[in-house]
Amino acid sequence: MIPRRFFQILAPLWTVVVIAGSLLPGKQKEAIGTFTPYAAAAQGNIRWQHEVFHVTAFGGMALVLGLAAPDSRRRHAGVLLAAAIGVSLELMQTRLTQMGVEWWDVRDDLIAVSIAALLLGTSSFRTAVVRH
Repeated sequence: MIPRRFFQILAPLWTVVVIAGSLLPGKQKEAIGTFTPYAAAAQGNIRWQHEVFHVTAFGGMALVLGLAAPDSRRRHAGVLLAAAIGVSLELMQTRLTQMGVEWWDVRDDLIAVSIAALLLGTSSFRTAVVRH
């Protein structure tokens, strides 16, 4: 079991890293293997690394925020925050890149956050992971 304090320290760090990583220019994303050209993605040709990044980043953010929370109200708020950040970043990228909304990324973000919410809703999962 991991002390809750660990998650409380990790949560803001994870969130900042996800936001910064999401806003990297295309060349840096390409260097780490998470860039998929818009035209290719719009046709369903999305690199698996890109999808893994979204699932790990946003599902992980929801989990870390939820595990940092001392009660269910704050746990729900953490999950909603992760979902809102995911959607907001996708909308912001639309403005920055002058391309359309990458709905496949929104989908991946929200699926990952939903899975995290299901795990966080299970007291046996929380008890197995977090030490109070």
